[in-house]
Formats: sequence, structure tokens, C-alpha cells
Amino acid sequence: MITQCCIHKLYLQGKQAQPAVDLAKTFERRRCNHREAVDEDTCLKDVLGTKTPRRGWASVDMNTSGPKNVHRYVLAAQSTSIRQQARQVPGTPLIHIKRSVIVLEPASDATERAKAAVST
Repeated sequence: MITQCCIHKLYLQGKQAQPAVDLAKTFERRRCNHREAVDEDTCLKDVLGTKTPRRGWASVDMNTSGPKNVHRYVLAAQSTSIRQQARQVPGTPLIHIKRSVIVLEPASDATERAKAAVST
């Protein structure tokens, strides 16, 4: 899956990014509902942590407060800043590539806290 803002960012890179644009067009597009394209970190953060696009980063549930991965997305990103922000969202698996190896990160502290709260 790819967001509209991420595709827009690829278009802005010009002709040299055309193979990446063609590949991105084969993925399912997620409407992020940003009126104007925002940077990809902000867009992915908004898509990952919200129930609806207008509620912002902190979706609130009856039992817990804070961001939730309500759509159960797995985030695959090389950006350390977006991975750092996604670690705040319980239950979000994070994947990145280091050298030529795909790395599935261990559960974040937020996930461990949410797990402990449910089991008690």
C-alpha cells in the first residue's frame, strides 16, 4: 500500500524516478485526505495512528488513550524518524532493510505496556 502524498513525492523527483513511480502505481493506494501533499513522514504518521483522517495522531478508545493502529498496518520504512514515531503506537510491527537483510524489529515498549495492561 502507498499513500497519495508518497506518490506525489515520487512525481516531484522527475524523470529519474519514473521506474519508482511505475512500481508505486501497481500498489493499492490509501487516501490520506490531505488537501495538499505533506511530507511522507507526516502522512504515514497520520494514516497509521488515526481512526478517521480528521482526528489527528491520537485516536482515543474507551479503554486506552493515545494512538492506535486500528487498521492493523505493518509499517515498512527506512526512515528512522517515522519508525521512532511508530514505536509509540502499540501493536505496530516495524520492518526495515539493513544491508541486504529484512529486519522485523522486536515489540516496542508501547506494545509491551499495552500487552501487560490487557493481561492484568
